[in-house]
Amino acid sequence: MNGQLAGAIILVLLASLPLLSSVTIIAAGEEIKGLTFKSTLSDNILTVENDFYVFKLNLTRGAGVFEWSIKVEGSPLDMVRSEPYPLSLLIHALSGGKSPSEFTIKSEDKLYKLDYPGSLGYYSWNAEVITNESGVLVVELKPSLDAMTDIEPLDVSVRIAFTQWSPVVEYDIVFTNQGDSPVELTGVNGTVDVLLVVDDGVPGVWWFAVGSRDGYTYNVDLYNETMSVPGGDVDSIIIYRKSRDERPTFASFINPVDGTPSLVEGVKGFNSGNYTKPTSVLVKMRYPSSMLNPGETYEIKFRVGYIEFAPLQASIADLTPYMLKIDPEMGKDLKLGVGYVREIKRMNSTIQSLRDRVKNLQEKVEEQEKKIEESKGCEDYWKTELTVVKKRLESLREKAQRAALIQVASFIIGVILGLIGGIYAWRR
Repeated sequence: MNGQLAGAIILVLLASLPLLSSVTIIAAGEEIKGLTFKSTLSDNILTVENDFYVFKLNLTRGAGVFEWSIKVEGSPLDMVRSEPYPLSLLIHALSGGKSPSEFTIKSEDKLYKLDYPGSLGYYSWNAEVITNESGVLVVELKPSLDAMTDIEPLDVSVRIAFTQWSPVVEYDIVFTNQGDSPVELTGVNGTVDVLLVVDDGVPGVWWFAVGSRDGYTYNVDLYNETMSVPGGDVDSIIIYRKSRDERPTFASFINPVDGTPSLVEGVKGFNSGNYTKPTSVLVKMRYPSSMLNPGETYEIKFRVGYIEFAPLQASIADLTPYMLKIDPEMGKDLKLGVGYVREIKRMNSTIQSLRDRVKNLQEKVEEQEKKIEESKGCEDYWKTELTVVKKRLESLREKAQRAALIQVASFIIGVILGLIGGIYAWRR
């Protein structure tokens, strides 16, 4: 009886306290204007969004980027819209002696044969989040067994790093020889290829610039031709459009970091097998083949992004020296602060959003403090009640003990009287 009563009292006490753990400080999916940074993985589509872009990667098709929209005033601008192919940032590689796989795809109810980009760019990959903190998201991609068909016994992993405050995405590709003998890492043209795609769905001229901070070896239009540029000291590749006044407007860039391509190609239109897409513009970074001994690795690392051709984004992406070579007029824009007024307004809006959020959180904290004070009052009340009940239980226990003693004494007296009566009867 004692344990049951005490348990009931404790349950009543717990039920009377406010459920602090159920209080939501920030609602799920709620965002602060100007501080967007989120990611989802659903139906094999990895989506990452910040204040500069919306990035979508298809894990069922070579882990290629099929959508990359940049955020400008008004509607987002699609810089990649390339389903089913060509997907951007695909890898094409072979292990020595192998021929590339060929595939059939369906587009607009028609079947097409692809001879590019091989198993790495056709079959599925797996994704795992390595880091997701302090405004940095790092995702590691690894190919399925089917995707590795063209490169066995080599292995490959791709790490993609996204940053909240930057339009730049960083790629780190590592090939490893996990076999017991040397294996050549190569490709269909004797090179390991990384494919960058720009496709806004609009026919027209794109410009192709390849060079370095010191100047550009090539800066030409890709109207209907392919341009090949020796890699060498190349550390910047930019594909961009021009406005009517001949000023660059939007651009895609790729900057090699580790590993230098031996050849860079700019191609107007995608052609593979009997599948073509004339609105696509391709940049092929061709890296030299290499013989890998057991346990050795081969690394390709680069920075990539799609941006407005504007001073602020150029500065954030660390592209100002490159873009000034393409558009010297940008120097005047920098002096006049063109583009910065809009950014200052956006930052002021962000600051106001933060102030509103702080005020809202302060109100919620005050509300919780009141509930905690109320809960303390409830706690004191039930502690008093528990003390009273304990005293009652003690009193009941003492009474029970006295009653038990009386019963025992009565029993003993009865036994004694019975014995006396028996002895008396026997003597008679």
